[in-house]
Amino acid sequence: MIKITEKDIQRVVKMTIDNVLNEGLIKTYSTDETIRVILKTFNDDEKKNLSINKEDDKVGGYYFDFYISKNAEDFQKLIYKVGQVMNTCGYTESLKNENENLIWLRYQMKFNKLVNVKQWHYIYHATSKRHLEKIMKYGLSPRSNNSCFSYPPRVYFVYGTDNTTILQSVKNTLRNVENSRENLSNRIKNENEYVVLRIDTSKLNDNIRFYQDQDYKLGIFTYENIPPSCIEITDI
Repeated sequence: MIKITEKDIQRVVKMTIDNVLNEGLIKTYSTDETIRVILKTFNDDEKKNLSINKEDDKVGGYYFDFYISKNAEDFQKLIYKVGQVMNTCGYTESLKNENENLIWLRYQMKFNKLVNVKQWHYIYHATSKRHLEKIMKYGLSPRSNNSCFSYPPRVYFVYGTDNTTILQSVKNTLRNVENSRENLSNRIKNENEYVVLRIDTSKLNDNIRFYQDQDYKLGIFTYENIPPSCIEITDI
C-alpha cells in the first residue's frame, strides 16, 4: 500500500488550483458555469451584501454587474474576492463606480468572440501624431492608461469598406477608449491631431488573436503587439 504524505496532498491541491487559474487565463466560462462558481464561492453572509446582475451586451456577449454594500463587515475583502472569482472564470473588470452606500463593478468577458481579421485586407487604428514616429519604429503595443475603463492592456482597431465608414468608426472607438471624457470632445474636434493607420492583415502572424469589442460592433482588439512591418499611414 502506497502511503500518501502531506506533501503529496499539497502538491495535488496546488496543481488543481493552478489548472483552474490557468483555465481562466485562456477562456471565459459560460454564463451558467460562472453563476455556479459564484454561488459556491460566496457564503450566506457575503451574499446578503452582494447583488449580481447579468446583462447581454451589444454584440452577442454578456457581462456581470456586482453591487457591493459598504455596510459589509469587510467590503474591501469582498471586492477582492469578487475579482479573484471573476478572473478565474475569465472575466476582467471594465468599469467601477461608487456612492456612499454601494460599490458597482462591471466584469466583461476577458476573451470575447474570436474574429478572423484575414477576412479584411486592412484594419484601422487612430493615434495622436506625436506617437507616430515611435509606432512606425516599434509597432503598436497594448496599453491601458485611460481613466474610463479598467481593461487589461489592449490595442483597438476598426474595420470598414469605405473612408466615411472607417472615419466614423475611428471616432466612435476613440469615444470608447481614449483618455478621459472631460478632454475627449475637444480632442475629437481637432482631427488634425490624429492620424489613421491601417494594418495589412496579410502580413500579420497567424498566432495574433483578435476579439470582438463588446462596446462597439465595428470594433476589434488584441492583447498582442502589432509589428511595424504591418503598419501603413493612410490619408483618411
